[in-house]
Amino acid sequence: MLDPKNHIVALNYGNCLADAGMNSQAVDVLQAAVELSDGMDSELFLNLGVAAKRSGMKKLSIDSLRRSLELKPDQVLAKRLMLAQIEDGERSKDQDWYLTEKENAEYARILFDDYAEKFEEELTQQLDYKVPEQIVELLLQNVMNHSSLSSPDQISWNSVLDAGCGSGLVGEAIHEYTDRIFGVDISQEMVKKTRERRCADGQKMYTMVEDQELVAYMRAQGESSFDAIVAADVLCYFGDLVDFFKEARRILATGQCSGWLAFSTEDVVEGKDDGKAARGFCLLNTGR
Repeated sequence: MLDPKNHIVALNYGNCLADAGMNSQAVDVLQAAVELSDGMDSELFLNLGVAAKRSGMKKLSIDSLRRSLELKPDQVLAKRLMLAQIEDGERSKDQDWYLTEKENAEYARILFDDYAEKFEEELTQQLDYKVPEQIVELLLQNVMNHSSLSSPDQISWNSVLDAGCGSGLVGEAIHEYTDRIFGVDISQEMVKKTRERRCADGQKMYTMVEDQELVAYMRAQGESSFDAIVAADVLCYFGDLVDFFKEARRILATGQCSGWLAFSTEDVVEGKDDGKAARGFCLLNTGR
């Protein structure tokens, strides 16, 4: 039974329900927590907004996230998820809450620091996630199609950049074809996972892994530093990609097997997206 004098008990219980995937029940409990509180707990409204979003309760989610922001204007998770649900025509009143590039990076850091422990298990075992293997396979095939090589076994890069390396799944797929893999990720917790990766012989899979914002890392690299760059499920957390592509071009080497940039994106179907695709990039309801 919930303690009528302490909304924290209800908040924690609601969070447990949400973590267990019981989002509609979590909404009920978190709404009760709001009634028990003084209405000044930003985290409570954030968690209610997230649970409501997962339950398809759009208005409740937006209202809760907006209240979280009123109480704590630098709450980037609330900003991102609120804006993802607001239609373009409704955004003028929220114009001060658009995310900067710094806030986009902070959103990704928070998201993946929290997700790091269960990230790989959920993706590979529960969701049968294959993007790293697929993107590397396509990269190898394209290298062969545009060179005199007849087999992937002939590909031997000097250095590859795993841009937004996460827990190192791209490294597992590509390490046989390169002498060195460099990784960078905004999430310190993800970087820890990547640094622990080992090849079959026990050697470290990655030469060096840095926890840093991706474009800032790229700007610090010398020209022609990498033979290939792979960004698997990374660019969907950016907005404008001009600086990313500019730096990628600068730090990529040239040669028969060099100069390759491989990345994945999410589909935005033109004509079914309220005109968002025409702008080049947009924030989807998923928060990506």
